[in-house]
This record gives sequence, C-alpha cells and structure tokens, in this order.
Amino acid sequence: DGGGGSSTTFVGTGVAGSADGVGTSAQFQGRFIVAEPRGRFLVLSGAASGTVRFADFATTVVWTVLGTGTTTWSSNADPLAANVGLNEAFCWRSDGARLYVLGHHAVGYATLETQSASVTFTATAT
Repeated sequence: DGGGGSSTTFVGTGVAGSADGVGTSAQFQGRFIVAEPRGRFLVLSGAASGTVRFADFATTVVWTVLGTGTTTWSSNADPLAANVGLNEAFCWRSDGARLYVLGHHAVGYATLETQSASVTFTATAT
C-alpha cells in the first residue's frame, strides 16, 4: 500500500564480526538464520559463524548459547563447547522446548531448559 512504517536497528553494528553485546554493540557475520520461538527473543545464526545466539527483545542483549565458532561438528554436554559447524537452518519444536540445528551432513538439537534461554546440546550429530 506504500504507506507508513519505519525501520530501526535492533541489534548489530552493520560491521562484520562475532561480538556478543547490547544492542548496536553486537556484531554478526554473513547471512542470517532467524527464528522467534516464544516471542521473547530471537534466535540468530550467521550461516558460517559456527554459533547460535539469542537476542532478547526487552534488553537487546545478544549472547552465544551454542557453539565455539569453529566450522566442525560435534555435540557436547556444555553447549558453549559444542561445535555446530556450518549450520544451515534450524527450527523449534512446537512447544518451544527444543531447537533443532541442521548442519552440513548432521542434525543436532539443543534443549531449552529455562525461561532464561539457556541450552544443553544433547544429541550427537548423525
């Protein structure tokens, strides 16, 4: 209809990088995969970043919840020690309790444990 609207930078600097941070101090690398599982935060991943990060709508805080930033694939009980490689897509289970991460020749999942959006990477890539 051509009417109204506006655009606001929610998170990110517009400069390539991988820094967690608040609002426009956070940095992202490459193309994005984005999901919104519960309306409270965005799930973000650069196509080649090797991480999955959350961005809180209320606080604009961006933090890494899964991955080391390497391009290999392995699961680990510690989600920040897991390697999620070149993740290509992800989706949420309908109840929002599990995030499936699709990588190059592998699929893993992370379980959302609390409302604070912490995860445990619980499956070995197959």
